[in-house]
Amino acid sequence: MAEKIEQKFELDAPIDLVWLFVTDPQHVVSCLPGAAITGNLDARTYAGTVSLKVGLVTAGYNGKATFQRIDAAKHEVEIVGEGQDVKGKGSAEMRMLCRLTAMGPGKTHVAVSSNVNITGLLAQMGRGMIQTVADQMLRQFNSQFAQKLLAARQKYSEIVKTHVVGFLKAFGKLEELNALSGLQVATDGSNKASSPADVIKYVEAVKQIGGSVAHTSARIILRGAAQRERIPFPEL
Repeated sequence: MAEKIEQKFELDAPIDLVWLFVTDPQHVVSCLPGAAITGNLDARTYAGTVSLKVGLVTAGYNGKATFQRIDAAKHEVEIVGEGQDVKGKGSAEMRMLCRLTAMGPGKTHVAVSSNVNITGLLAQMGRGMIQTVADQMLRQFNSQFAQKLLAARQKYSEIVKTHVVGFLKAFGKLEELNALSGLQVATDGSNKASSPADVIKYVEAVKQIGGSVAHTSARIILRGAAQRERIPFPEL
């Protein structure tokens, strides 16, 4: 049974932050109920499992997902997934296109278009039931995803803070740092960073004030802090 599913929702987060999350399979899968990554097959292909419940029927699939196209300029991600029922009673294939659109300061519109083909027992449940399950999964994903984004926004300020105090001791120039970054940095390290774009602004300000050595040090310290906090970090 082939089915096309269109879904749209809005997130209270800037597009640069949402983009880093939707292109990170670990973050995406952690928000998807019943899904797990079990291994990396190559740089863009991941092995995994999915468990679905449609009505009284529960099905589990082993398969893989490939990030076939990642277009940063258009903020589009195309993912192809395929799996086999663990009981040998069917299969599932999916091609999904996710498109992000900035909706003003701090908001992102997400449009997801999926072509799904299911064979076996779940296919007998009918299109209406499949659509209902897809909608339920989207609501759960949206809720989990929004919580992750909110937590990440709060942590970007903390990771910048790990570098600010030492930098000010070495170079001072607080007013210049604020003028260049726009992050309202205080002497105790507190600041208004809330997204990857803000981290980039800060690092660029550090480079202009302290030069290449300070720039490299900032990248290392901030990347390490982001890894400890398990939040996406921009390419610098």
